[in-house]
Amino acid sequence: MNSQPEACGDLSESTTKKTKHVVVTVHGIRTFGQWQERLEELLHIDTDDIKVLHYKFGRFSVIAFLIPFLRWLATRQFRK
Repeated sequence: MNSQPEACGDLSESTTKKTKHVVVTVHGIRTFGQWQERLEELLHIDTDDIKVLHYKFGRFSVIAFLIPFLRWLATRQFRK
């Protein structure tokens, strides 16, 4: 499990006034989420009114998945 998840994007007040929709992507626990950027490209083909935020936590190891405390830490970081 990556200790520093990456949340790409900013939801400042000026950003939310310009956008109609916000899409938050979270990849699966056994992937690196290569699809997230492609989805953003597809969403922006017709409009720029969409703000896309990617949450990337890296690849979640089997050991981290099996230990409840480590799952709890990953969930806590996402909530922040």
